[in-house]
Amino acid sequence: MPDLLDFGVVKRIPLRTVHAESSLDLSSDHSPVLITIHSKILPQPCPPTLSTKHTNWEAFRTIIRENLPLDVSLKTDGDIEDYVHQFIHIIQQAAWSSTPTPHRTYRVDECSPLIKQKLLDKRKLRKRWQTTRSPQDKAKFNKGTYELKLPLNDQKQQAI
Repeated sequence: MPDLLDFGVVKRIPLRTVHAESSLDLSSDHSPVLITIHSKILPQPCPPTLSTKHTNWEAFRTIIRENLPLDVSLKTDGDIEDYVHQFIHIIQQAAWSSTPTPHRTYRVDECSPLIKQKLLDKRKLRKRWQTTRSPQDKAKFNKGTYELKLPLNDQKQQAI
């Protein structure tokens, strides 16, 4: 029974720059948590799925029809449990064989919090201007657009 809880509190640090893992060091009497804070946003892998938009559903149906036995006696709890495990295995195999392996794309969000905030402000100003069509709101929207361009250009220059 664990009697100690390791945790870390992060405030105003984007969660996608933080990586936490347990240290399995045997020299310690408990499992410490190592928290690493990166300067860049970590790529997030796509969640695993059984099917994608490229799944061949006809092949999936054919594999299910060919491999799923329908004349099974389900008299005991063990029979039902065994058949459910077999059913799940057949569905997984059919999905994996009828779905091409995806090219793993990692979504990387390279925006700083300042740029994100300026972008949100600009979107609010644009929405307000589109609603009212007043010259004052148009001027505020143009100013917001200009204020967003400056940090974007700075980030672009630093990347070069």
